[in-house]
Amino acid sequence: MQAKVAVIGCGNVGGAAGLALAAVEGIELVLIEEPGRENIAKAKAADIFQASCAQGIDVQVVGTSDWSAINGADICIVTAGRPRSPGMSRDDLLEANVRIIRSISYRIKNHAPGSFVFVVTNPLDIMAHQLFLHTGFPPYRIIGMSGHLDAARFRALVSSRLGCSVREIQAMILGSHGDTMVPVLSHCFVGGIPINLLMGSSQIRRIVHETRHGGGQIVSLMGTSGYFAAGACISEMVRAVLFDRKSHFCASVYAQGEYGLHGLFLGMPVVVGRSGVERIVELKLDDKEKAWLQRSASQLRILSERACSIL
Repeated sequence: MQAKVAVIGCGNVGGAAGLALAAVEGIELVLIEEPGRENIAKAKAADIFQASCAQGIDVQVVGTSDWSAINGADICIVTAGRPRSPGMSRDDLLEANVRIIRSISYRIKNHAPGSFVFVVTNPLDIMAHQLFLHTGFPPYRIIGMSGHLDAARFRALVSSRLGCSVREIQAMILGSHGDTMVPVLSHCFVGGIPINLLMGSSQIRRIVHETRHGGGQIVSLMGTSGYFAAGACISEMVRAVLFDRKSHFCASVYAQGEYGLHGLFLGMPVVVGRSGVERIVELKLDDKEKAWLQRSASQLRILSERACSIL
């Protein structure tokens, strides 16, 4: 495998994503930080390279603030931006991170015009939309990590409650990567059995609540956002493109009529392969799920309009 992957932003999530991706034999990994923080990029690149050497993996890792290092990158992973602090919602980061993402968009467009872009910066759906608007890339090349992480949290909670393997659990999380996310319970199964046949309604409601607020709980305990799970999810999504896996998961992608929605990024089930988003899958939703999804989309539209008005 010969591919150049750029991780833009070397904070906790960027470092975790870089370490996970370094396990891909032969990959060229570039960690980018802003001027004045170049030493962080260099330090994490050295640490990741040494970890790879300890595991017997051949990988090239560079840490820099020189954007020319991403010239011709196949994939750009955007994690740069202000993280959450205790008491903050993802939406509280809107104004600060919009300006950062716009600047990054122009640099990606200039240095890696043929790349696929994976978005992690919060508020994630809005940042994905900003990257779409300011790179001018086709929508199938911009993918936000949203439902894949949210589904992992949901599956972890179900596994803990039922004492079963996470491999047995299927979950679909649509809508925003935030408090209005929509766990599609009609499409959640454990070993092919509908979840409502294995758990009571109160247990399910508790799991839904903990899934929606799981990220905030980590922030309150640690003082910043979680990063190991995000790094793992990004790694799996990138591998879907690099290895043309035709993987099925939920991600924040551009709606063009699916579920009756247009012109915004939000979580939907997708098939991802070498061409990026190869298909958006429309699930059959019950009336309550449809209403939840419309509510989530309405909030995202308001935030998106706010983001576009920021100068």
